[in-house]
Amino acid sequence: MRLRLGTCALLVATVLVAALSPSGAFAGSDAPAWMHAAAARPLPAYDDKTDGVILYSEVLIAVQPNGKIRRTKRLAIKILRLGDNEWGKLQFEYDAETKITNLHGWTIPAQGKDYEVKDKDITDSGYVGLEWGQLASDIRSKNMELPAAVPGSIIGFEIEQDRRPYVFQDSWEFQTQIPVREAHYSLQLPPSWEYKAVFANHLDIVPATSGGLYSWTVSDVPAVRHEPSMPPWRGVAARMVVSLFPPGATNSGFETWTQMGNWYAQLTQGRRDVSPEIHAQVASLTATAQPPLVKCRTSLTFSKKIFVTSRSDLASVVTSPMPPASFIPTISVIAKTKPP
Repeated sequence: MRLRLGTCALLVATVLVAALSPSGAFAGSDAPAWMHAAAARPLPAYDDKTDGVILYSEVLIAVQPNGKIRRTKRLAIKILRLGDNEWGKLQFEYDAETKITNLHGWTIPAQGKDYEVKDKDITDSGYVGLEWGQLASDIRSKNMELPAAVPGSIIGFEIEQDRRPYVFQDSWEFQTQIPVREAHYSLQLPPSWEYKAVFANHLDIVPATSGGLYSWTVSDVPAVRHEPSMPPWRGVAARMVVSLFPPGATNSGFETWTQMGNWYAQLTQGRRDVSPEIHAQVASLTATAQPPLVKCRTSLTFSKKIFVTSRSDLASVVTSPMPPASFIPTISVIAKTKPP
């Protein structure tokens, strides 16, 4: 009996230790050298309103001659306060044109060994938090939760994506809602390619050059602090937009607003045109509805049915709006049922 009680006590103690410690699946892997180097650098004093500081940020854009782009990003943050942040919960969006080829996450705790998020602990899901009122999208996300994401810890990640951009542009957003100690942006171009860099809310920075490699660096960037009646913080944050120009290509980046407007006009040309089939369908639906309001209500009710049935098709649209005529197969099926 004594042996059994001792065994039970040992089992309970083991369970308690496991429950109070970060998951064993994360332990045993050191964070990379660039994270430890950033953690070792001294920091200035920050006020009590500062929840965290970006110790190190690096973006590397490697452009291949065929236009394929590999984008690598590294980020290390030191947590000073929890605040309203969920520091350890990270979400990385992607789609068919921005495939994630490599993803790692680490935590350097104030005391103890480093932790690494294993591949089996990274989940894949539909992207949560779509902007601009989108109801359907093919955007997905890789999700990870870093252990020991508490004040005093340093969390970081490295992500690598292969991109096939419809427009050759990239944005370096080096100012955020927390201060930035050090940030780097590098652009590797193949021969005969050109670029144009435009800064917003910041003075121009002359890059260091070496062959086809262009590098920008900033340090000690202050946080964008909330002010009453201020515009969205991203609108006042410093950033750099890089446009790329392949030799002889038509899908290059934009140099002017006129070029962007012309591109959008070409993209949407004919997409709002109503086909004869849709005219005929509307006439059929509203043949017995006399008041204009009743006609509108009947047409809108029918349109809702079309959208709900076709939203899986809408999710596959990435770079171009769907023309109205593409709904005709759906209309022909739904039309067999009289609208309410």
